[in-house]
Amino acid sequence: MPYIYPTPKGRVLAEWSLQSNEASLEIDLEHHTAEWHLLDMDTDQGEMCDLNLDEDTTWDWVASEIGRLSANEWSAMPMNIQSIKEGLERTTGKSFDLYERRPGEHQLIIPIFHEDADMVDIYLQESPKDTRLIRICDYGLTLMRLSYTYDVNTDSKQRILDGILANNGVQNDNGNLYLDTTPEMLYQGVLQFAGCAQKVCNIRYLQDTSGV
Repeated sequence: MPYIYPTPKGRVLAEWSLQSNEASLEIDLEHHTAEWHLLDMDTDQGEMCDLNLDEDTTWDWVASEIGRLSANEWSAMPMNIQSIKEGLERTTGKSFDLYERRPGEHQLIIPIFHEDADMVDIYLQESPKDTRLIRICDYGLTLMRLSYTYDVNTDSKQRILDGILANNGVQNDNGNLYLDTTPEMLYQGVLQFAGCAQKVCNIRYLQDTSGV
């Protein structure tokens, strides 16, 4: 999260410290403009640009730049499970348990439940696609749970399942549902993944309303 405070000129300044990079966004609320500044403290190289906040793409660009710089901060670091646990607890103010089930595969114990009071299955591992990312997954347990009450045995049912996954940004790798996210967005990713798992396991209600 950035440090945000007012400036003597009546503007709002947001600042990020990301490894060797110092980034800032000075926002002029009156004129809907902003100045972006980035300085690499190691190389003393910097960049600056003016932004129009009325353009829809401006905030997407800022988020992309912060995401890129945040990813670079983690690029040389292996997945540190203790740091991940502490980061989750700082974000939420709650305690979490992480248990290593197999080397590099940790189960996250978080009070998010299915309707029968069973806890949603959530595991964390380093993403095979990008070591800077954390993979949130279930090792096939969500679809196994679904199979107890619902068979995905028609094209219509498969489309419903695929739609739920797509709408929640979750991928299906031969039954293993997963979502890759940055360490900074881990808690939001966990909530997103858990909500998707709950919807998948309640897909039979969609069957009742859609008639498939």
